[in-house]
Amino acid sequence: MFETLLGRIRPDKDFKDIQDRVLRKFPLLGATMSKLKFVASNSVGTAATDGDVVYYAPKFFDTLTDRQKDFIVAHEILHVAFNHMLRSKDKNPRLWNIATDAVINQILKNENLPMVEGGVDMAEAVNRSAEEMYEKLLKKREEKRKQREQEKQGKKGDKSEDAGQDKQQNNQDGQSGQEQPQDDQNGGEQNKQEDQKSGQNEQQNGKDKQDEQNQNGQNGQNGGAGD
Repeated sequence: MFETLLGRIRPDKDFKDIQDRVLRKFPLLGATMSKLKFVASNSVGTAATDGDVVYYAPKFFDTLTDRQKDFIVAHEILHVAFNHMLRSKDKNPRLWNIATDAVINQILKNENLPMVEGGVDMAEAVNRSAEEMYEKLLKKREEKRKQREQEKQGKKGDKSEDAGQDKQQNNQDGQSGQEQPQDDQNGGEQNKQEDQKSGQNEQQNGKDKQDEQNQNGQNGQNGGAGD
């Protein structure tokens, strides 16, 4: 049955041809297809299903070849045939969608249907169940999370080390600043000692001068006595 979102029957011969081609290629999907409604809606962007209805975007389909259209329709029907909606319970929706897409796309590629550009293409999904792929994706996500956490911790460690080095340098600079007054004190003491020594020299010079004067006086007296 073909319907629009308004509930009216859509006499789309092109889409009926797609359904016929998919049925001929995958006859075992006949029972599933007979229970589904096919609804045209450009709001879905490409195609989607909720388990009861397959929604497809006419504008998107107009850009595809017939075999690509077959790929897209078969893809949505296989989601329903494999009960992917029911099996999604307690799973991360995004990762589960990737896992199921990966499994379905490999099946269709093995049937020589061309995958539309941008689809999930994971060669490791061949002969794997959706649950196996889901667990694989969960593991990869956890590994990436741990790697990001380690890198984050590493950056924190670098910052702490840099901060420690800066603190040590500041302490050294502070100690150098504290030692400077001691140098001034030593310089002051040295100047004081030099001043004392200079005073002593002046005193000695004064004494020597006095002695010289006394000596000269005595020499004068002796000279006078001789005359």
